[in-house]
Amino acid sequence: MTDKWHLIGEEGLHYSGTMSASISHELKNVFAIINENSGLLQDLVMMQEKGMTLQPAQLQQVSELIRKQVKRGDLIIKTMNSFAHLTDTPTAAIEPRPFLDLACRLSQRLANMRRITVEVDHDSNPPPFTANPFLLANLLWRCLELSFEYVQPDSLITLRATTDDHKITLAICGLEPDRTSTTFFDQTTVLLAETINCSITAVIEQGAIHIDVNK
Repeated sequence: MTDKWHLIGEEGLHYSGTMSASISHELKNVFAIINENSGLLQDLVMMQEKGMTLQPAQLQQVSELIRKQVKRGDLIIKTMNSFAHLTDTPTAAIEPRPFLDLACRLSQRLANMRRITVEVDHDSNPPPFTANPFLLANLLWRCLELSFEYVQPDSLITLRATTDDHKITLAICGLEPDRTSTTFFDQTTVLLAETINCSITAVIEQGAIHIDVNK
């Protein structure tokens, strides 16, 4: 039991570090773009002081670029805040679609680095279910990260939530069936699933991974 939780604890720290590093890189990019445009504004002011006429459109363009980056930064901070609150309680009611939206945003930069697009299917939104939010998010990320190895660059991976009488299924869809292995999951992923009473399945013929959470 001690070894099990030691492994899960190590994986949780690794997951937190990976997400925190990705978020901080995104924020750094936002600050860099804002700083660049701030410098441009300073250049425009110096030009005006030297007697050159400024066009309102020039200022408007720079202002709009800064506004977009502030909006982007605000979304990144909200994502970081939601991620941090996953650890608030060991069990909580989880709304499937917002949960998948968060997973999508957290994975976006790391997926983009592999030229992979991750999106959420919003057509289905099952009712809330109870689970450990942080460990489930960790499990979903491990499955999603592993799935990156089973798609080509410029591929689309879709996250989808469905339900039946007994379970909620979080599905990762878009894998190439002929490249999906029956030995897809490693020991840590299997252990995470067992710890939160989930089952994970590689549905090879559908090119999908299913995470089934018992109701």
